Amino acid sequence: MAKARVLLGFAIGHRGQEPGLSNEDMGFYAAANWSEWNCHLLQYEIAQVVRRVGFKAEHIAGEGGLGLWLHTQELVRQYLDILQSWGVNLSTAEYYVLCHSSHWSGCLWFLKKELVARGVTDPRIARLPVKVRYDYKSWQWPTRSFVHLAVPKVLRGIQSLWRRDISVRDVLRYFLGR
Repeated sequence: MAKARVLLGFAIGHRGQEPGLSNEDMGFYAAANWSEWNCHLLQYEIAQVVRRVGFKAEHIAGEGGLGLWLHTQELVRQYLDILQSWGVNLSTAEYYVLCHSSHWSGCLWFLKKELVARGVTDPRIARLPVKVRYDYKSWQWPTRSFVHLAVPKVLRGIQSLWRRDISVRDVLRYFLGR
């Protein structure tokens, strides 16, 4: 395979038998830019939207149906295992992540961690600039409250400071924009 440009889609929430607003936004973005990637690995809720407009991902995680909850780390491992089984060189691949902004830090964290564990020293990872709406009618609202979104991020931030993955200067730069 030529240099892999990989689309990795991470769903968030759903509305029963419908994918929900957030996943619709991501699915329509993927479909509109489909030819930019040569490998498409999507979670079921996003893949459902993509199918409606005439595209089919090479791999669909959670094919069993809507609401099959997969941990981000589990999903990253599944995606990378699939890529390796196709003969994709993980070190030269470019990874484009399709996710809700509140999900980005977790996706990036687990993707980097798993790639490094597989011998990739300098992974090229980018979050796609899709604006994803918050779906207040999502059937998974208990896990999408402010507390459920903010507390893990604050704890991960403290952990990153403690391990010296980031510095206080990095944090101030991020929040103050300097």
